[in-house]
Amino acid sequence: MSGGTVADLENSASGDLTIASGGTVTALGNAGTASNAGTVGTLNQTGGSFANSGIVSGAAAISGGSVTNSGSMDGAVTLSGGTLDSSGTLSGDVTVAAGAELTTSGIAGTVDNGGTVSVTGGSTADLNNSGSATVSGGTVADLENSASGDLTIASGGTVTALGNAGTASNAGTVGTLDQTGGSFGNSGSVSGAAAISGGSVTNSGSMDGAVTLSGGSLDSSGTLNGEVTVAAGAELTTSGIAGTVDNGGTVSVTGGSVADLTNSGSATVNGGTVTDLQNSSGGGLTVASSGTVAALSNAGTVTNAGAVGTLNQSGGSFTNSGTVSGAAAISGGTVINDGTIGGNVAISGGTLTNNSTINGGISNSGTLVSTGMIAGDLRNSGSATADLSGTLDGSLTVQDSAVVTVSGDLTGVESFSNSGNATLAFTGGSTTVASGGTVANGGRVEMSGATLTGSGGTVFENSANGSLTVGSSARLEMGLENSGTAAIAAGGNVTGDVINSSGATLDLDGTVTGDVTNDGTATLAGDVSGSLSNRGTLTVDGTSEVAGTLSSSGRMIIEGNLSFGALEVSGGSSAQAVGMNVSGASLQVSGSGVLASGTLTNTSSLGLSDGATVHAAVVNSGTIIADGTVTGAGQLTHQAGAVIDLADGAGDDVFRVSGDAVLNGTIEMDAVFEDGAIQSDVVEVSGNLSGRATFNFSNTEDLTSRLTGSVDVLTYGSGGLQGVTVSGLPNTGAAVYALVDNSSAGAYQLQGAANPAVGGLATGLTLTQSLMGSVVNRPTSPFVTGLAVPGEDVCGLGTWSRATGGQATASGTSETALGSYSSELSADYYGFQIGADYSCFNGYFNGWDLSFGGIAGYNGGTTTQPVYYFDANTGLLNPNVRTSTNRSSFSQRYGSAYAAASRSLGDSGRVLFADVQIRADRTAFDLENQVNAAVLDTVRTLSGDATLTAEDLSFGVQDQSYDSRGLTIGASAGLSIPLNEAKDLRIVPSLGFSFSNIETDTLYFDNGELEIEDIESRVGFAGLTLSKSKIGLSGTSALNYFATATVYHDFGSPVESKFFLYDPDTGERAGTALSSTSSNLGTYGELSLGLNYTKILEPGSALPGRQLDASFRADTRFSDRLDSWGVTAQIRLQF
Repeated sequence: MSGGTVADLENSASGDLTIASGGTVTALGNAGTASNAGTVGTLNQTGGSFANSGIVSGAAAISGGSVTNSGSMDGAVTLSGGTLDSSGTLSGDVTVAAGAELTTSGIAGTVDNGGTVSVTGGSTADLNNSGSATVSGGTVADLENSASGDLTIASGGTVTALGNAGTASNAGTVGTLDQTGGSFGNSGSVSGAAAISGGSVTNSGSMDGAVTLSGGSLDSSGTLNGEVTVAAGAELTTSGIAGTVDNGGTVSVTGGSVADLTNSGSATVNGGTVTDLQNSSGGGLTVASSGTVAALSNAGTVTNAGAVGTLNQSGGSFTNSGTVSGAAAISGGTVINDGTIGGNVAISGGTLTNNSTINGGISNSGTLVSTGMIAGDLRNSGSATADLSGTLDGSLTVQDSAVVTVSGDLTGVESFSNSGNATLAFTGGSTTVASGGTVANGGRVEMSGATLTGSGGTVFENSANGSLTVGSSARLEMGLENSGTAAIAAGGNVTGDVINSSGATLDLDGTVTGDVTNDGTATLAGDVSGSLSNRGTLTVDGTSEVAGTLSSSGRMIIEGNLSFGALEVSGGSSAQAVGMNVSGASLQVSGSGVLASGTLTNTSSLGLSDGATVHAAVVNSGTIIADGTVTGAGQLTHQAGAVIDLADGAGDDVFRVSGDAVLNGTIEMDAVFEDGAIQSDVVEVSGNLSGRATFNFSNTEDLTSRLTGSVDVLTYGSGGLQGVTVSGLPNTGAAVYALVDNSSAGAYQLQGAANPAVGGLATGLTLTQSLMGSVVNRPTSPFVTGLAVPGEDVCGLGTWSRATGGQATASGTSETALGSYSSELSADYYGFQIGADYSCFNGYFNGWDLSFGGIAGYNGGTTTQPVYYFDANTGLLNPNVRTSTNRSSFSQRYGSAYAAASRSLGDSGRVLFADVQIRADRTAFDLENQVNAAVLDTVRTLSGDATLTAEDLSFGVQDQSYDSRGLTIGASAGLSIPLNEAKDLRIVPSLGFSFSNIETDTLYFDNGELEIEDIESRVGFAGLTLSKSKIGLSGTSALNYFATATVYHDFGSPVESKFFLYDPDTGERAGTALSSTSSNLGTYGELSLGLNYTKILEPGSALPGRQLDASFRADTRFSDRLDSWGVTAQIRLQF
């Protein structure tokens, strides 16, 4: 069509339409092939192709096919399908639906894309993309990429303003960016401002404008040329180049460089370099090992493991395990250095804790704690505080009101200077001043438990305004020149010479190992190993010793105890008095000294060194302290309350009195174990002895494990003490001691022996064995009875059993080196026997009835034995104080064989009977010693030892089990004599014996063992029985009533026990065994009442056999050593 107008033209799929430049179609519907160089009003493209190089003046609807535009399309274009490729002009709004495609390289207005749009050139005013869009050329003035949109800006594309909530990448140019969500990857350039409120942005290109992160994240490996602001909740990661970053969110520097970083959020420098970093009070910063910060200002929290150039700390905390290569200024907060600070440190406030290395010096007016190394000088001023140990390779200056404490080892110090109101305290460790260094003090220096050592002639110079205190356990290992105030406390030590200048004050309670020169005022209660020269005022107000020469041309006031090697007093004359009074002071007599005045009255302290001699009469109401061998007095009056002190831990002092002595006070002595023997201090009185003395022994711990006899503690020519009080001797445990008067030797001796409780234990065991042999296993015949009606068969078997039970209380004595001690024992017992024999009656053996049989038996029971307190004052046991109780249980098993015989003597009615038996037994004991804690306070009071515990109330025996083994042979004989045949009364005298040998296991103690020799029991007895018989009405039974009186006597020897103590070093037996002897039961009587029953059994009766015999007996035994009762029941069946 080349001219005219077609109002409505439908070009079908097979049609081919050409509209030339002069042609006009008002409404065109195309499904075939069409081209327009003229004018089309409206276009409805459903298929085919349409090429426009003319004008489409109205709306265009494209649902299929393809449209190319090189002309102009002035109306709205709707692409619901097909394609539109425009290199011309699209003046109206373009809507691209899903599945449709628009390509424009010309001019477009507003494009709303839900399909596919490609901008390859030209310009587009507005592009709203929710589909897929590509800008590979040309310019899009305003592009909104929604959440579902996918946008690619190629290297030739330009977007003037981009709003993104979807997926976008830029290799071209973006003017401004508004990122609200989704992702944006930039490898091109963003030339203007970028606002990021959501989603993620990655930058490997450049972002030249300001960047504001109010949310989302930005990961930049490219360039950030503008200022970057990161709000709370947002994240910035940069490994490229960044300028200024203001962070209130999270920033990670992983590489590259950042010019300025201001942090109030969380920042990490993992790599790269931050040139200037300001960490505010709310900021948290971590500099990792690969990170670098050239200049750091901190008021927040910083952890550095990397490299920091300079540090300005105004608050918060800075923890360094890496390096600060330059200077550090600390005005607030805390700095902890576990790494290296390379430059000088200025502390004007806050705290520095140095645990590692500072290569520069420190100027401190804040707080410093250093245990590491400081390579430069340390100056403390103002109100600074410092606590030092480790190394200081420089000088230490303390001034103004600063306080510096050296609490550990400090080495390398070149010099000390302390002035003003400053305080320098040494509280621990050892501090060494380098060779040639100086120590100058015009302030206050306090040393406690520390050592300050000089070298190369270093002297501590204490000026007129200076104050020096060398406390307990402190050491000043250099000379001291004091012009101010100096105090050396007890336990303190100065190893050099001390010069106390005129006007100065020295208080010496400790030790000076050099010489002391005093021209000022000095008080002395300590020791001087060298000489002491006094030209000022010297007051001795304690216990002091000058080992060298004490020379004085000044004033000396002795208010305490002073000993010296030699005394030179110039400027006056000496005088000798007939009487000498030592009152409120102390007089020390050296080894070469002699006091020869008439009477010496001591109301304070008199010291006597080894070899000292006092010929004077001495009246002592104070304290005499003697060391070594001394002559303490010509005559001695030792008053009540006074003390002679020989206790020094050695036990080798000798205090001699060449005349008479009245001893009413206290004598302090040592009793020790030395060279295999007891060794004690001793007082030797050549003349007459009288008084009531108190002996207080010290250092006796070793004696509890040593027993070696006796040792003299006081010898005398005549007389004796009227009373003695003793304290300090061991009176608990296995070994005890007492002070005994051996008048034949003229000496009071310290006598050691086994605790009476040890002998008592042995006595208790002996009594237990005696009870079992004489009471529990009461010497008695086997239960053999004759046949009332022998019948034709006069021989047969018989069996019988016996049960016993009862109680006994026995007492005995044990003899030890300290005397004789009684011991008591209570026992409860029970037992049973079973016997069987073969017997022939009716004179079967040539007129004799004989039985041969055996017995098996068991005994059991318990014993209780109290243990009483041993009083070292009296050498006796205190029965009112029970310290413990020995409790034993025993079980005995035994077997025996016996033979019994009886014979009727004609028609006299008399019957002679006898038996013999041999028994072997084994007894098992379980021993337990139970302490009586209720008397602990009483024992503490009696012994004078408040340190005793409940365990000390035991005498050391261990809880243990042990056995004894015994062999017994016994025999008895009697004669039954008719007394009144009409009344069936008989009298039966009897005699017998029981001989036993018993061996017992060793008993063990905590520090020793007890051996008990074999017990030999030799019991003999004689008895008399009165009996009456009564025949039952049936004629087949009979009752026999009897009463018996018996006397027993044990002829056995006392049992000897040997107690061995263990050597505490080897655990083996040591020293001589201590022996004790224990008595047996001796003689005692017994009264018995009983009943015998005999029954002849008829054939066919309920019981088998021919005759049944039963018996019951009650016994009581008594003597001064035994109180006992018991019952016995027995039954026999004869076959």
